[in-house]
Amino acid sequence: MRLRSLTQWSVATTILVFFQLAYSGQNYLRDVVLVPSDKPFYISIFEATTNDVRVAALTFSEADHYCSRLGMRLPTRDEWFQAASGLGKNKNFTLKEDALTAANRFHYNANSSVGVYDSQRLGIDIFGTVGMSGNRSEWVVNPDGTRGQCGWKYTLRNADDFRLNVICGDKKSTGWADDNVTVRCVADYRPETRVELSQNVKGEHANYLAELVRTAENNQINSQPEQPNQQEEQVPQAKPRLDDEF
Repeated sequence: MRLRSLTQWSVATTILVFFQLAYSGQNYLRDVVLVPSDKPFYISIFEATTNDVRVAALTFSEADHYCSRLGMRLPTRDEWFQAASGLGKNKNFTLKEDALTAANRFHYNANSSVGVYDSQRLGIDIFGTVGMSGNRSEWVVNPDGTRGQCGWKYTLRNADDFRLNVICGDKKSTGWADDNVTVRCVADYRPETRVELSQNVKGEHANYLAELVRTAENNQINSQPEQPNQQEEQVPQAKPRLDDEF
């Protein structure tokens, strides 16, 4: 299956392609979703977690090693932001509803800070990740190759004017954390990659992914081009010229 251009993608198509393409070959990834950017990549659904599903705290070097052991790598800042914003479609929140009322489900409002929660209590993001609207800071690689952070704990002063780009920065940024930082790994898209979802993807989250798949399947059926008439048109025989008889 050939990947479409960026403008042709929808969230539902993204998830459908993830399920269609991710079950062949020997490469193996767990709990990731596909981000269909110009250079598509897989990103971890969850931040790095401990065995009890609590978000793990890692140094930059530990995060790099952690991703390498999974056959993945640290995300660039642009990759993280593409995943968080739904390729730029969501401007204020990473959540699928992109609304403050949806974010309020996990103690998120105009006058209080976004705290640190275990991965099962965070909101579902547009591509099926969780917690990219704010939890622990996450390690990323800046365009110049230096270490950066995104998605940190922060306070919303004017929630209606909030923009996602304020939750990425470097050491000079007010949200920079010196400890308790985690990571969400990425891997370049390859057709042979095999992906499986663990039992941690459940409940509303699993239902959301399943609904995206159903929507994409319906869209594909409805968008099938009409089949041309298989009956061959009969070409009328040319009338002979009168002089052909002589």
